Amino acid sequence: IFEQCKNDERCRAAFPELKPNVYNTIQRLEENPIVIAMEDTTRFPSGQVILDGDLFIEALFGGLYNRNVIPLIPLFVKETRASNLNLLRVLVDQMAPDMQGPRSKSRGLQYAVYCFEDQPFNPTALIDSAQNEYPRLRPWYTSGAPRWNRHAICEAWHNARADSIEFQPVRSTIPALILGGEFDPVIPPSYGRIAAKTLQNSSFVEVPALGHGTIAYNQCTRDLVSRFLSSPSESLDTSCVADLPPVSFITDVHINGGVYPMT
Repeated sequence: IFEQCKNDERCRAAFPELKPNVYNTIQRLEENPIVIAMEDTTRFPSGQVILDGDLFIEALFGGLYNRNVIPLIPLFVKETRASNLNLLRVLVDQMAPDMQGPRSKSRGLQYAVYCFEDQPFNPTALIDSAQNEYPRLRPWYTSGAPRWNRHAICEAWHNARADSIEFQPVRSTIPALILGGEFDPVIPPSYGRIAAKTLQNSSFVEVPALGHGTIAYNQCTRDLVSRFLSSPSESLDTSCVADLPPVSFITDVHINGGVYPMT
């Protein structure tokens, strides 16, 4: 996001110093969180949401999953710095889960898989080393959020651990199609390129302007998957990807109080 906004004339003009502004906002929110009053006390029992540095990073991280949110990230940073409660209230209301409905994922299943497949190959020392590369984000990593406290969870969850063969690359001559979203925060395109190295008959395609999940978002990727599944051994024409537009950051808007919610 930093790189693309800097290279985009309109984005650079609208949001100069985006990278330092993100880190300055994290620090400022840690020191002085923004309190957002919420009317829905079912999802927000306290009647408010406290936007601190951790929640701000979570919002950025989560936004990278969604192709509709990615173009708004620089604007979101700017309006957060301006403490625009109108915008923040709408975003929180839209993004917060419906606690009365079914959960979209099972944490138990997630930890069962993670503790077996991932934890054995991610020792604490390795995680510490990775965190030290981004010291300004380290407070988020070490804040005790379940996302980064998985070692402790795994010790209590189960003691089954995968054999070292699970950490070896898959080597195969079976045809494979690998798609990677440009902004995917959890499975970045670099992972797909690594996988492709030992899949001899594979095609790796980086899809611009998308985050996590690429198949369903445009006709090009849907057609690629369809053609590959129909004829996996034939050469795959991926030229349509080159015609997909890059991310177009939202810069030409003015946000006022508006009328929300309207009943």
